Amino acid sequence: MEAHETMAAAVRLGAAADTLAALAAFVRLDTEDIPADPAVRELLSKIFELVLGGGQAPDAASAAPVVGLARTFLRQAAELVENPGRSGGWDQVDVPLLQSMGRLSMAISGALGTAGQLLPDLGRRLHADGGRFLDVGTGTGWLAIAIARAFPEVEVVGIDIFEPAAELARVNVHSEGLDDRVQIRLVDVTALTGDERFDAIWLPLPFLPKDVVHQALPAAIAA
Repeated sequence: MEAHETMAAAVRLGAAADTLAALAAFVRLDTEDIPADPAVRELLSKIFELVLGGGQAPDAASAAPVVGLARTFLRQAAELVENPGRSGGWDQVDVPLLQSMGRLSMAISGALGTAGQLLPDLGRRLHADGGRFLDVGTGTGWLAIAIARAFPEVEVVGIDIFEPAAELARVNVHSEGLDDRVQIRLVDVTALTGDERFDAIWLPLPFLPKDVVHQALPAAIAA
């Protein structure tokens, strides 16, 4: 491949990255009441309409995962360019990136609401007084926060083994005024037993190593 072909590919992919950034920027302007140059706002609005084929920006609750996804993709991409020789593994301590990834997970609460409509027993448990929900791999706690908001009768426990993320989660829970509804613990999912019971458990299987999954599933069932 010649140099000009590589540059052409980079320009093409760069346009996609710019479009993602513009989409997230417009969503923030539309939902966070951020002051902006009218010309910039108009341009971002046109890009949004072009990408979505018209329509309105999501509300604030729905916007958070969109912005989180854009920040996650763009920050991870930039970090890979800066450190292409890095090894794999979950050791990211970049606070904005951790927070962005956490906000991305908030969309799962909507999926649980839909699942609760399709599975009556799950729906009943999510809306029952004293119901208990376990968020495995809670990260920075944003899914736990979203669950607590979506199902106000439920007590939420978030567990993780990554202390930097768990510490951020505690700060986020406190800032959202949910200390009485959400607990964050430094616990390994494989250590779950039947001593403490939950009505529903979220297992983020794509983020768990295969050997951990084989231990996590029976541990979750026991709980």
